[in-house]
Amino acid sequence: MNVWIVFIGETLPMDDDSREWRYGMLADALVAKGHTVLRWAPTFNHTLKKQRDKQYAAYKVNDHYSINLIHNKSYRKNISLKRLLSYRGFAAHLKNAFDSVSVAPDLIICGLPSPDACGVVTEYAKKNNIPVCIDIRDPWPDIFFRKLHPFLQALSQKLFSLVFYDTKKILRQADALIAVSQKYLDWGCMKSARGVGCHDKVFPIGYKAIGNSAEKNVRILQWLQDRGVERHKFICCYFGQLESTYDVETILNVAKHFNIKKYNKIQFVLCGKGRSEQAVIDLSRQQDNLVYLGWVSPETITSIMDISAVGLASYAVNAPQSLPNKPFEYMGGALPIVSSLQGELAEMIDVYNCGLTYEAGSAEQMASAILDLYNNPEKVVVMSKNASELFAKEFSAGKIYPILVDYLEKIVSEKLSRISH
Repeated sequence: MNVWIVFIGETLPMDDDSREWRYGMLADALVAKGHTVLRWAPTFNHTLKKQRDKQYAAYKVNDHYSINLIHNKSYRKNISLKRLLSYRGFAAHLKNAFDSVSVAPDLIICGLPSPDACGVVTEYAKKNNIPVCIDIRDPWPDIFFRKLHPFLQALSQKLFSLVFYDTKKILRQADALIAVSQKYLDWGCMKSARGVGCHDKVFPIGYKAIGNSAEKNVRILQWLQDRGVERHKFICCYFGQLESTYDVETILNVAKHFNIKKYNKIQFVLCGKGRSEQAVIDLSRQQDNLVYLGWVSPETITSIMDISAVGLASYAVNAPQSLPNKPFEYMGGALPIVSSLQGELAEMIDVYNCGLTYEAGSAEQMASAILDLYNNPEKVVVMSKNASELFAKEFSAGKIYPILVDYLEKIVSEKLSRISH
């Protein structure tokens, strides 16, 4: 198959300290089965908030895997009008790029967000009789209005009724809906008003565990030590964006509390980028129990998890995430998860006894969860084992993406069969 993948987020192989996210792992699985992959992505790096190129650019990852970058404008805030306008511009340029391609694909996978790009994909696919799979990564555009007062939510839905209609149309036109969680799939089926189809399925994001050589691990551990990480301590690590839907403030408040209480054996190690970065930097300069490392490589993440005791999945009140990548990353590192997400993740943590859940925004509850694990090392051992076993059984990239490839092959096969008859 010749497969196109369209998405506005994720770091790419040409980015600094790049790691494989959902579509990188999917691309590898497709290539491993002999398929060809072309990814369409923006020039603007959503994660690091910087431009990759000034205009259209093409990259060759290997003989069967390429990436086309389509220009879009920069923005600073994840939830903002500028971001919406940036993706609208990306979609317009994407349409022009599609129209200039001589060989159409056998299948297109498009991640939601953004509705504008998904609209271009479904229109092109319908015109060329190509099966299209919409992958629900975030519930757009609902995510933009959740923090508003109920009255303003109702008003915004009227003002942006065309956007909501476009999303419904996109979801209805898709040959298949997939999602990273059951919550998101249910949302997509509800929005489409077409019920659950036979091809609508959940495929979690998962994680591709990376091993370091002994020599590389020694170098990284020395680098960490030089920056204040004390491997003999009870380390609580956090990897991710430092943005509004992530509860970084609560981590900082707990670090302050532990510093005052002289809990000197517990250390927080934070890695990432975002608008809360300066607050993290400021506190890390005042306290030894908080170390900030910025954006780090996948290999560094592996070494940090190897010396950590707990992984923090800290999300803000009313955060839209359901089953994000972070918990699977911690499972891959055999770390108990201390999470603020309710719903599917909280249920999973409880059923498999692989962590603890606290109330989002509650420094008291987060502190209590961390101290519970610190004071009960046998509990950490059990949860670590459970997390590792659950990851190997359900959430490793090697489990998820070959099954997803089989699923996509079936969609193409059935589409071709219908056309021939």
